[in-house]
Amino acid sequence: MVLDLDIRKPYMKNYAQNQEERIRLTELLRVNCKSLLALCQDSGLFPLVESSGNKGLHFWFFSSEPIACKYWRALGGWLINRLKNVPEELSWEVFPKQDKVSADGLGNLVKLPLGTHQKTGRQSLFIDTESFEPYEDQIEILKNVNKLTKKDFEHILGTITIQNCQSGNVKHFEDIEFKPAKNNSVPKYLEEVSENFKIDVKIPLPERNTIEVEQILSGCRPMWEIMQKAKNEHFLTQDEKHAFVYVFASIGEEGKVFVHQVMNQLDDYQPDFKLEMVRKIVVGKLSNYKNWILFKNRHGVIEANDEAFAINQTISLAESAVSVDELMGIEGNGSKIYFEAFRKGLKQNLSFFERNRRPPKDPVNAMLSFGYTILYHKVLAAIEQAGVDPFMANLHS
Repeated sequence: MVLDLDIRKPYMKNYAQNQEERIRLTELLRVNCKSLLALCQDSGLFPLVESSGNKGLHFWFFSSEPIACKYWRALGGWLINRLKNVPEELSWEVFPKQDKVSADGLGNLVKLPLGTHQKTGRQSLFIDTESFEPYEDQIEILKNVNKLTKKDFEHILGTITIQNCQSGNVKHFEDIEFKPAKNNSVPKYLEEVSENFKIDVKIPLPERNTIEVEQILSGCRPMWEIMQKAKNEHFLTQDEKHAFVYVFASIGEEGKVFVHQVMNQLDDYQPDFKLEMVRKIVVGKLSNYKNWILFKNRHGVIEANDEAFAINQTISLAESAVSVDELMGIEGNGSKIYFEAFRKGLKQNLSFFERNRRPPKDPVNAMLSFGYTILYHKVLAAIEQAGVDPFMANLHS
């Protein structure tokens, strides 16, 4: 993985033409470099810092075995999100920028170390972070680089999971537009790495719990016994999981964090289960939208080529989303596209312009809300008849 620290374009002219401004911005780069390195050191990470050959810095992270892109991206985003008071003159980027690319495509490019910058003609070299001068023996530095093991990654991802639960905020990677290169198939061994590599997030149980959690454990013996069983036997029945989540998730963020910590002791713990379940729901919904639009378009009921293209792009975004919040935003955008196509199939005098509710503002929206209400209660009855709790939600929870 590479983190790219650079000067933003609006400040480049002054950097190039004004000596005092160049000194000031160079000092900002160094200060932010040291801030990131301090965070890395606290997390057991030791990247190599490289002068890009122009004005920026690259932070190279190495692993002892192949690591899937989504895990590197999670780590890079977490580090950048923890930086405080990043000046507006600077920008951070994470490479790789995609969890995966198509079989005939490439992700965003980043220059390899020890190369030559095309604009300046200067070589990019690894630097000492105290003096910011290049190391004398660049190859020796590479030979002795600190590499992350799979076990290291698992513990770091556990920390990320807990901090995301505590903050309640998920910051997303900046969207970068890129065009896949043609006729560059992904090597077979990389496909196998992507399909078979698995990280188990490791979240240790805390030595001491919050007051709210301790009050429940001390006052409710079944919850204490479930926690001990998870810790000692690494297994819980579905009923035990259900009861434990139901009790502790209700007390807020502290309870949710504690649920993750306890469930992580189980052999079948799947931290990505919620994200993947939500992804399937959203992609399924968007695919139904797409099929309806294509069907109506093909039979001449509506002319919706733009909507068909847009909904297809939305499905691609959903397939690579990195958080539930991001998927919910994509779902909302997809619904807007669908209802725009839906509007084209109606008589214009019905005055339907967009989907609205609570209350619906026109006859079409009123009928849609009425139909959704009937459907909702039919589905709810089916869920309850199957003995499933309808309030244990993944998407709109």
